[in-house]
Amino acid sequence: MKKTDRRVAKTRNAIFEALLALMQEKRFEAITMQAVAERADVNRGTIYLHFTDKYDLLDKLVAEKLAALMQIFELQFQKNGSCVEDYTPIFRYFQENFAFYALLLSDRGAAFFRVRLHETILKITTEQNRGIRPEGLRVALVNEMVASGFTGLIEWWIKSGMAYPPEEMARQMALFFSYTFGSR
Repeated sequence: MKKTDRRVAKTRNAIFEALLALMQEKRFEAITMQAVAERADVNRGTIYLHFTDKYDLLDKLVAEKLAALMQIFELQFQKNGSCVEDYTPIFRYFQENFAFYALLLSDRGAAFFRVRLHETILKITTEQNRGIRPEGLRVALVNEMVASGFTGLIEWWIKSGMAYPPEEMARQMALFFSYTFGSR
């Protein structure tokens, strides 16, 4: 696997941060690549070395954040065999990335983001529940219910300004699954 040059990574991060800062000020549709370049303090041509347009820029930023989320879930699977035992690292991830998720789940965010977040969580849920056959329930429906519920919970938690600490959210999640599905 080829390692990314630190200068390239630093430039990409500056561009990502510039886009997010601009999205806090105005709607995504009103943002230009020139404005991103100026905010990131890079040449506009430099941006085009990494991204084809602002939609590609946003798509790659979202993909990077959601890949990090999937990695947190995968680490929990490897450690516990399931995420149910401890959701704390997952809620801490959302806490550490609060500004990003708060922005993209707000009215100023990109409309497609909630759908992508849901699709990512559904993929994780489907993987976690592989091989589970709940009596009388269709697995696809269980996965959709869990993914929709978790996506809604994360959205509520972020929009509420993280009303509870990550540890309490994790505890509530574990209690919910224990109560709903019994011992897994």
